[in-house]
Parts: sequence; C-alpha cells; structure tokens
Amino acid sequence: MPKYFYFILLFKYATVFGQQKIDITNEARYELKFKEYKKQNPEYVTNTFILLFNNKESFFKNMSLYVRDSLVDNGKIRRTGDPQKDFPVFGKYVPDLPYTIYRKDKTIIFSNEIVFSGEYQYAETIDFKWKISKEMKVVNGVKCIKATTTKWGRNWTAYYSPKHPIPYGPYKFYGLPGLIFEVYDDYKDYTFSLYRFKKE
Repeated sequence: MPKYFYFILLFKYATVFGQQKIDITNEARYELKFKEYKKQNPEYVTNTFILLFNNKESFFKNMSLYVRDSLVDNGKIRRTGDPQKDFPVFGKYVPDLPYTIYRKDKTIIFSNEIVFSGEYQYAETIDFKWKISKEMKVVNGVKCIKATTTKWGRNWTAYYSPKHPIPYGPYKFYGLPGLIFEVYDDYKDYTFSLYRFKKE
C-alpha cells in the first residue's frame, strides 16, 4: 500500500484503496454531534459524513475529506509538497474525525488520516446483535422503527426505515432490515442523524 491513500470520488463511482471501485447507487449524509473530551468541560462538536453504497458494499467518509478530495480530483487545488504552502490550502479541510470506512458484508477496513503524515488502517469483522422493538419514531420526515444493541462498551439505540431496505448506517453500524436514520448511545456522547438521502 502507498503511504498516502487518496479517496477520489468520481461521478457514480468511488475509488477506494488504489484501483478498487464502488459502483454508487445510493447516497446518505449524516450529521454527527459528539462531545469533545479534549477539554476539561467537554462541549458538543458537529461533523458531517457521507455514506455511498450499493447492495454489496459501502463507503463512509468525513464530508470535509470528501470535498477536499473532489477538489483535488478536479484540479481545483493541488499539493506542492511544501508543508508551509500546503497547510493554508489543505488545513481548512482537516476535520475532527478524519476517518474513512469501507465495508463489504460484515468486514470493514477502517483508515484514519494523519495530517501530512499518511494514515493507518486496520480490518475487522463486526457482527451486531440487534433487538428490534415495536416502538416507532419519525426521523427527518420518515417513520422509523427502534432497535437496540450493545457494542464498544456502550448501549446504542437506532431508528431504521423499513421503506429503505438497506442494511447500512453511519460509522460501523450495520445489519438492520433498513437504512439507519438515527443512532446514539445512552449518554448521548455520540448522535448520528441522517439529513439527506438520494439515489444516484
């Protein structure tokens, strides 16, 4: 693998990890509201993400990185190799959570970008054990069904749409019989909310 991995999004395709491409059929955008624990009194911070997918695989990325890579791909901005020149241009696209997640079935490849230094990645297999209830809630104008699970030492509540029979969701969440429109932990330290969905 090269030291730098550029995730170039081209029209109806997403290029992931070199030459591998995803044929995009759907797009979902999420807002993540999370507590910033770097400070003594944590405050909520907001980042946005884009989820691109088809029936077999998905690609989840911070929106700032998505925009940056699209600008690079279209020749709007370019790297000079000089950090002093590049930082004013690229620094404004550095998000709080600069990670990308590629998923195929239950296996994901998680990569986290380190500013001007490259990035690290790892692969893992995740299996969620969801408990689906009869409780319902309207999220972004869509009627959704409640489901719960425990993962990473936290209890999570998700609301998915049965009218969107897609097993994906934000971050690493997966495996419900519908697209996840909202998911959060018991302490509301992390809340993902879908604000846009469209078919490509």
